[in-house]
Amino acid sequence: MNLKMLRVYHKSSDGGFINDTSSELKHTKNENSTKKNQQRRVAKESGLNEVTRVGKLKGSDKASTMSSASTRSTFYEHTSTASFNTDNPLLPNNVTTLTQAREYRLAPLPPNSIHNSQYTIRMNTWHRNEQLIVSINHHAKCQGVEKIQIVWCDMEHDPPYEVANHTSGKVVIERHTINSLNERYNILIPTPTLGILSLDDDVLRPCEALDATFVRWTRHPDRIVGFNARSHDVGDSTIVHDSWTYNNVGKSNKYSITLPSKSCFIHRDYLKLYIATLPLSIYEYINEHFNCEDIAMSYFVSTLTGGRPPLLADKWAIDSYLQTYSQNGLSWKTQHMNSRDSCVNDFAELLGLKERGSAKQQQDESQSLEVYPLQFGMYKDREKSSCLGTGDELECWSDIDPNTFSHAPRLHQLVKELQWRESLSDGLHADNNTQWLTRMREETESGAKKAGLVKYSIEWKMRWWMNCITDLKNDKRTKQCFAKPAERKENSTFFVCDIKAGILMHADTLSDYWMFATPPKGMGTRQYASYLEDKLPCDNVGPCPGCILDATASVNLCTVTLNPENCSLEVLHNDHLNGSLPSSNQIHPGYNNSVDKEAKLQNVSNTPQQKDPNAINSEMSNSGHSGDHNVCPWTDNDRIMNSPCDLQLL
Repeated sequence: MNLKMLRVYHKSSDGGFINDTSSELKHTKNENSTKKNQQRRVAKESGLNEVTRVGKLKGSDKASTMSSASTRSTFYEHTSTASFNTDNPLLPNNVTTLTQAREYRLAPLPPNSIHNSQYTIRMNTWHRNEQLIVSINHHAKCQGVEKIQIVWCDMEHDPPYEVANHTSGKVVIERHTINSLNERYNILIPTPTLGILSLDDDVLRPCEALDATFVRWTRHPDRIVGFNARSHDVGDSTIVHDSWTYNNVGKSNKYSITLPSKSCFIHRDYLKLYIATLPLSIYEYINEHFNCEDIAMSYFVSTLTGGRPPLLADKWAIDSYLQTYSQNGLSWKTQHMNSRDSCVNDFAELLGLKERGSAKQQQDESQSLEVYPLQFGMYKDREKSSCLGTGDELECWSDIDPNTFSHAPRLHQLVKELQWRESLSDGLHADNNTQWLTRMREETESGAKKAGLVKYSIEWKMRWWMNCITDLKNDKRTKQCFAKPAERKENSTFFVCDIKAGILMHADTLSDYWMFATPPKGMGTRQYASYLEDKLPCDNVGPCPGCILDATASVNLCTVTLNPENCSLEVLHNDHLNGSLPSSNQIHPGYNNSVDKEAKLQNVSNTPQQKDPNAINSEMSNSGHSGDHNVCPWTDNDRIMNSPCDLQLL
């Protein structure tokens, strides 16, 4: 769905909405959803997430509250030493247009106060309670965290007891009645600090990395300070209205976007302004597609700061990122990624960050925003390679006076330490910094690792990957099934395939090696089948497209299914044990095979369990798997393709 097909609405001064009609903007959102969002936006003044009154649409009203800004506010020239205008009559409750938002002055950070020393976490979560608990346990230990507000949009389930009654006393459940990614910015419970750390429930970073980035934010509270940088690709720069696309920084060394979902520091007022003034077409697109709220907020702050890009954390803080493992998520889905190109382009047009193409309001130029072109920031300033920092308006720690944070001893000490570490970054002692970062990462991931949520760790492999490890050759339930047939044609090869994942598990003409059956959780039931053929489907044990069920035209001797969710194992058929081989037309296509119950030799289910690595090694030794060619060589440092075991992840 193209965002350009959505009609753009803006709030009118009487609390209703003005329809900015255009022949090129067509409303495709269903009526009920539209009403719900209109009512919700109007209801924000009450501080509740309930509908209290209905905003009316004025389709024929040509007037607009969005006037073109003729001059830039001094807001855009704010620095850490400038003062905020506290007498501005515009408050978040009566700021209803982007033009007004551009003129709005943020609440100042009072010196030597909690706002300069601590911050509030707003954590978005959805059906990942285990990851949520691990994240809360870690972040609650950080001294800089004053409160942790959990944005709970699940109306069918209550938060886990461990969350609602967290022993730290820092956790607050903020219940929402709308399931939307926009809700992460909708503050229903007042925050005790002006500084907000926005992140998802599966993101972990060391407390020191958060504190260091918070220090940078306090020096630039009018900017968003993030960790993950992305860029927009302008395509053909000679074409004024050429579409933008979403991209990584790459070799260009340029960025223009940061992702609040991966964590960023932002002023509390920006969240209120987002809810109050974001164009409704963007708001509804995010509601409908569950995507792009991070791009929207990054762009939103840029349009309020003259098109400037976000600021970034130190490179070491960026590299400290740890994402806990989850079988659920949005960012890996192809459709999710493809739609981000449209978001990058259309959001920029609607927020006045690029010249408008088809989304431009041609009928009334006074309705359009003054365009502040989105600027690129330099990701790494090579002229300041000794600095630990990255991003736009780069500051070295040597430029910061530690006494600025004398009111917060931990920040005062951190600034001094980072000044010292910055002096090591180009010298012979640079390894000291690497070891320091490694120690912090290990401390950060300890809880997640113990829970089996650090991908590729031995704990993760035991829980998600090797929890149902099966030795097909020697396991008492399968060894008869996968025994070589006594009767065989001359020059034939006996081999075993994973016919769901496409993996050649064993071939007797290649070697004595057998891969262990280790189906990972979340990937469905696996089928392992044996064959006796003149030709192998592949030349080596490992990934083998010729083993995939649809590509297999061989006579199947035996089939075993293994379900990694509950470790249940079933032998579907075992034709070669009756002393004769099946004829060439007796091909068994796995699940679709019609087999009489009498032909099923076994149907064994074992209780799911977390196997201990030492116990597995002992089982392998007892089953004769003591040679190097038989042992599955997993270690903490194993990665995909590092060993035959890792091939199971493909």
